[in-house]
Amino acid sequence: MRRRGGSTTATRPVHPFPYVAQNTTGGPADDAGSYTPVRSTAEANLTLNRLGSFRSGYETVGNWVHGTWVVSKGKA
Repeated sequence: MRRRGGSTTATRPVHPFPYVAQNTTGGPADDAGSYTPVRSTAEANLTLNRLGSFRSGYETVGNWVHGTWVVSKGKA
């Protein structure tokens, strides 16, 4: 682990879905080189029939309008 200004950070890597970082070398847990991307067994048999959507009503959209950043309510 690395110490920065009193806090501790680890070097464990992050991999894109559906992979997870698994220590496959038996090396130190705080060394990124100890990890390999492995397909998540929790997601192995996952099937999605339909991806839905959710809108909270609080969405906003930001755009440049004549040199000014304007934030307005998003379309429903």
